Amino acid sequence: DHIKQGTRYGKPALVHASKCRKLIKQVFEYAIDRGWWNDTEYNPATRKVLGELQGHVKKPHPHLSWKEIPEFLETIENNSSNSYVLTRLLTKFYLLSCIRVSVIVSLEWDWFDSENNVWVIPPETRGLKRKRDKGDPHIIPVTPEMKLIMNQLREINGSKKYVFDTPEGKKYPHANPETINTHIKRLGFGGRQNGHGWRDVVVTVGQEVGKFDRDIIQRQIGHTEHKRGAIGSYDNSEKLDERRKFLEWWNQELVRLGMRVTEKEFVVIE
Repeated sequence: DHIKQGTRYGKPALVHASKCRKLIKQVFEYAIDRGWWNDTEYNPATRKVLGELQGHVKKPHPHLSWKEIPEFLETIENNSSNSYVLTRLLTKFYLLSCIRVSVIVSLEWDWFDSENNVWVIPPETRGLKRKRDKGDPHIIPVTPEMKLIMNQLREINGSKKYVFDTPEGKKYPHANPETINTHIKRLGFGGRQNGHGWRDVVVTVGQEVGKFDRDIIQRQIGHTEHKRGAIGSYDNSEKLDERRKFLEWWNQELVRLGMRVTEKEFVVIE
């Protein structure tokens, strides 16, 4: 049916059909894990549909070069779009933390481990892309720059469940995942940079400029390649010290290039 429809949601029919099949595959995997599917050896959505993704060329998300980042950060600080303070803080926290947009917007204050100074993201969190009840939580070490942002967020939403709680939300109980992309577009960077494309910047610059190991960066942005394969099932290492060093370097670089995180209204959390 999707093939006959031509396009849907702005995507070619075969691409949309592929996404539907992958979603159904996940449903069957969940049913198999729960023991709800009698044939545990067979997932009927595993086989690709005829012509799936034929002729499809995956386009990279738009992202800036490292030399363009100062301009981007300056524009964020100038806030020419006159965006709400929560939107600005959300965008900055996303740029600093190196994790998917949908994870950042759904952060809950209870996930912050103040004793170890880390965010502990449950594996079932939307956007983390880890199988429910089978994955490990994702750890985000907190840097001094991130702590300063968190202070102002506490002043705004410290009594709420969600860090980015917003009364204007209708579809979500927290900020909409599209908030960051919308903000970037309003600042004039539509087609040059989007939320997901920032991950390209992080991975590339982290290696070429920061000289950090790719494995450390991948772990920090939420990828789990180290868990794949036979030996991967035994790899329970977190490498938090190395990941913290990477995030501290990354945050300091963004501040050096123009991101401001020290404001008078910030009250430092001890």
